[in-house]
This record gives sequence, structure tokens and C-alpha cells, in this order.
Amino acid sequence: MLAQFRPELKPVLLEMVRRKTDLSKAQRELGWKPISVKEAVISCANSLLELQIIK
Repeated sequence: MLAQFRPELKPVLLEMVRRKTDLSKAQRELGWKPISVKEAVISCANSLLELQIIK
């Protein structure tokens, strides 16, 4: 989605999709808890608006 607004990010985003990640170390060692998909989408949208990437 973001690549539609910032085409230069497309290669980075594609690489992120290809990589398989394991969050267990961050959860175990740092006590990190991922946010829900809904919260992530809302946070991303708010950031795009705040940074005036979209209006």
C-alpha cells in the first residue's frame, strides 16, 4: 500500500514480504508484544497523515 505513494519503497517492502521472521526472541528476551493488525493499520494511517505523505 505504501509503495503506491512512495514508489522508491517498493523493493524494501517486497523484501520484507519474502523474509520469514520469528518474533519469539523479541518476545522472550524483551517482553515485546505485537499489536493487532487493526492497531497497526490505524497507526500506519495516522503516521502517513501526520507526515503529510497523504492528505
